[in-house]
Amino acid sequence: MHVFQTDDPEGTPAEATVDATETSADPTPTASMVIDTPEPTTHADLPAPTATLESTPIRQPQLDWQLATRPECELPPDSAKTLAAGGALIYRCTSNLRLVGSAIVPASILIEWTARASVGGDWRVSIRSSESEPWIESQGGVTALRFSRSGSALDDDTSVDSLDHLLEFRYQVKIERASCDLVVRSVNLTHTATVTAAGATISDSTANVEPLLIEPRLREIPEPDISLDGPLDFGTIGATASGPVQSTLFGELTATVNALDRACGGWLLNLTATPLVDGDGEVLEGAALVVTAVNGVPLAEGACDLADGCAVAAVAAGPNADAELRLTFSIELRFPADISLGAFGTTLDATLNETTPDTDR
Repeated sequence: MHVFQTDDPEGTPAEATVDATETSADPTPTASMVIDTPEPTTHADLPAPTATLESTPIRQPQLDWQLATRPECELPPDSAKTLAAGGALIYRCTSNLRLVGSAIVPASILIEWTARASVGGDWRVSIRSSESEPWIESQGGVTALRFSRSGSALDDDTSVDSLDHLLEFRYQVKIERASCDLVVRSVNLTHTATVTAAGATISDSTANVEPLLIEPRLREIPEPDISLDGPLDFGTIGATASGPVQSTLFGELTATVNALDRACGGWLLNLTATPLVDGDGEVLEGAALVVTAVNGVPLAEGACDLADGCAVAAVAAGPNADAELRLTFSIELRFPADISLGAFGTTLDATLNETTPDTDR
């Protein structure tokens, strides 16, 4: 039910009630309602749409690289620690290079790397990238290993926001000591690198690159050694009332010189003998033990009395020498005419004395 209020002419307020559900023959009061209908809005009345484009700056590829100050080398755990004359040592070496970049395509990076080794004297140095590769031997004491590596192995071909990668270049260096060289030779090992990347700004943060000096510890060069094969036994001497049946006995003594191929230089073999004495230790006057020949060749200076010491053979040692040398000495035992019966003995000694060292000292 809706209630409306009107004004009476007598000034008395009156209330009129209209029931919208009742029907009367009398004129039915009507009520009018005014509905405000807004006028339609056209597109022309709407504010014009606006569009704002925000641009994203394109990042410039940046790449910085840094090569280690020097290479690093070490001997394998199972390797010898000293370098023998005419021998070799193989070192495992590493060169490190760090790459730091942004907005860089790894596949665009190209690294050119070189390791160079040098040594003086008659020593030799060789280098190779791995055990499966042949050695690159030195020419004039210098050798080098060069190769290129692409950065595609670092990541995929997409640009990365941040790149921080340490590259290790691994290789081997072989140092060969000259035979009979007693001087320590330093091997000078250096490395260099260049890094490029298409479209990138490149910077090099490498500090001063210094050579690595490899100085192997030298194994002492052994001396040859000599041994006498068995005693010199002349047996028994027949005698008569007037003296011995023979005044001279003949025998042979063999000496073996060993390790000549590992030793160096020239050596002189000397034989000496103590004076011949009887069972009481008394010197047998007039008796002599002399060497006359070596391997059937008479001594150039003639027979030599071993009591005075005799230089009997010159021996050459070195890498081209046989490891063993056998020498047979022809020896005579000479008696005086008035020798008495009994047993006689002497002691022989063999020594090697270095005369002309074939060494670089």
